[in-house]
Amino acid sequence: MIGAKNFDEIGGIEVHIKEISLRLVEKGYCVNTIINNMDKKASYERIGGVNVYRVPCLHSRYTTKISMLPSVLLKAKKLKTDIYHAHDVVGGFGSALFLNEKPLVYTAHGIGYARTDWPVPIRLSLWTMEQLLFRKANKLLTVDNQTEGVLNKIRNDVKVISNGVDLDRFKEEREVPKEFDPDKIKIIFAGRLIPTKGVHILIESFNEDDAELYIIGRGSEEKQIKKSIQNKHNIKFIGFVNDIVPYFQHADMFVLPSIYEGLPIALLEAMAAETACISFKIADLERRFRHMQDIYFTSAETLSHSISELVANDQLRTKIAKNSKEKIRWEYTWDKITDTLVNVYEGVCP
Repeated sequence: MIGAKNFDEIGGIEVHIKEISLRLVEKGYCVNTIINNMDKKASYERIGGVNVYRVPCLHSRYTTKISMLPSVLLKAKKLKTDIYHAHDVVGGFGSALFLNEKPLVYTAHGIGYARTDWPVPIRLSLWTMEQLLFRKANKLLTVDNQTEGVLNKIRNDVKVISNGVDLDRFKEEREVPKEFDPDKIKIIFAGRLIPTKGVHILIESFNEDDAELYIIGRGSEEKQIKKSIQNKHNIKFIGFVNDIVPYFQHADMFVLPSIYEGLPIALLEAMAAETACISFKIADLERRFRHMQDIYFTSAETLSHSISELVANDQLRTKIAKNSKEKIRWEYTWDKITDTLVNVYEGVCP
């Protein structure tokens, strides 16, 4: 497995790789995962039966993946493997060029060059790498149907294998987080604090006297976010938490104001926790979920109104929360996703 920056990250790729790796081990597969050594831990560790190798890097938004790539490729060549499975553009590009002695599976968690938050030179570099990678991978996967539509213009064998949820994490009810005000409607955002997550849109739109907004996560926008909420008594910054489950379980609403996503794991987890969710119409969410039934779709222009409506309407909030939990239970578990992935692996093995 190539593509996770670090298992302590809260990004979707990191969660995706970790969850399927653990389940592959349960099925009897040997899984090696290569990540960076940003946390200064041991260069090798076994986590839930997964072999985790850490390599050096220069940590920043633009250098992490590039700087760790030579060490990733050297380590990968030394490991006995039957399949390379890459999950990010840089690692996939390097694998396609230098690890071509074994089949390469690539999962596109979105289209890198389509992200408007990257500078133009970066987007051009991503376009060049992705064009080669999309054509050379032995099997091309994606987590959402919108990305599939883009990839189908390049090849006609793209398969969608979505993100999922570990339902066992939500079986036991946890204690109410100490930060939550019991007298207010509790609304949360959880994710990386980067421009494309749209936290600034949420902060500007939030104007509720009977509710509090809790911002959970870390990232490059953290200082700016803290500054922007200094005079907002009903918005609280929590930061990074080791266990997001109790926050999802005891929140009344989860808001996803992202302007770009593949299939957001945070959204799926909030649904699994029976939390009513508000989201922009990103990726293929409209094809997966029903407006006002499984989710409340909105836009940047109408976000404030949408939040107010759900805050005031307990019945609608409860209906959306219950429907979304059932949707996740039947269609979005990591166990089902791993079974589908095993069939892909068997198809590319010689």
